Amino acid sequence: MLLQNAWCDLLLLDICSKTMISGVIKSGTDSTGCILLTKTHLIDAQLAEYLQLTDIIAQLYDLMSMIEAIQFDNNEFVALKVLTLLSPGKSKF
Repeated sequence: MLLQNAWCDLLLLDICSKTMISGVIKSGTDSTGCILLTKTHLIDAQLAEYLQLTDIIAQLYDLMSMIEAIQFDNNEFVALKVLTLLSPGKSKF
């Protein structure tokens, strides 16, 4: 039940973690870049525009820049995911 309530937050945290660890960077001078979904699947700026996901991608990059500013490591991502599971509905990324 807890996972059902927090799946979206967990998914966003996982996408941010994978993208940041992989070193995928913003493409060119555009405010959006590539988002890594799995090891072999990513959403680049062109696909995001086609799927009308540019706002979501921009928000994910804003979240990632905040996470980079406080220098999260992998252990802290895991701890944040646990906190998200323990308090569903309380966090809004």
